[in-house]
Amino acid sequence: MGLAKLQTAENANSGRKLHLEHPDERTPLFFDEAKQVPVTLTLLGKDSQAYIKAERTNRNRAVENIKKRVAFSAAEDDRLGSETLARCTTAWEGVPQGWLDGTDDEAPAEFSYENAVKMYENPGVAWVREQADDFIGKRANFLKA
Repeated sequence: MGLAKLQTAENANSGRKLHLEHPDERTPLFFDEAKQVPVTLTLLGKDSQAYIKAERTNRNRAVENIKKRVAFSAAEDDRLGSETLARCTTAWEGVPQGWLDGTDDEAPAEFSYENAVKMYENPGVAWVREQADDFIGKRANFLKA
């Protein structure tokens, strides 16, 4: 095995698709079973510039809050985590509107940074956030082929 293949930055910056799985059954999810349209998120890895920049921004906010003696809540930390995941999400396919607004709306949701934040903040689909976070954090997902 060539050691050069252990570099992850290039693929972390170009992104990889995560095929979301059912939170209990761990089977791949499809937006349209008949047409086999998968529910996917295209994600940047933790070695991407977007992730590194978002994490630095979060740490700088925390330091500024400490300097100003402003309380930093768990809710704010959760929000920053959602924003980081959203910055590392570059596209999706088959994500229903209900995952953004907590309804049963099955219509496909338009991808945007703002919509990604909404999805990651929705406690009804916290498992999506967990799967995305896990995928982003596993460098093996971004190794050179």
